[in-house]
Amino acid sequence: SSDVCSSDLEQTLCLIEEYISKMDTNENVDLNMQDTAILNLCTKEGAYVINISLALEQIWLSSPVSGPYQFQYIEKNWIFKF
Repeated sequence: SSDVCSSDLEQTLCLIEEYISKMDTNENVDLNMQDTAILNLCTKEGAYVINISLALEQIWLSSPVSGPYQFQYIEKNWIFKF
């Protein structure tokens, strides 16, 4: 499942980069997936943090607007944990 998870995470990083490039921000974002990718993005709303871990097959997201989220890759699906 690690290869599928890795591919999904790489696609997710591409989508995040594309989304951020369209935002009104001075942040220059270039994400590379190794074992872990951490993105800290400061906006007028506050700080967004995205932590992607291949080893744990998890994505953690913290948003000043909507709060924290955790997703776990289980049996070829991303499961919302909290």
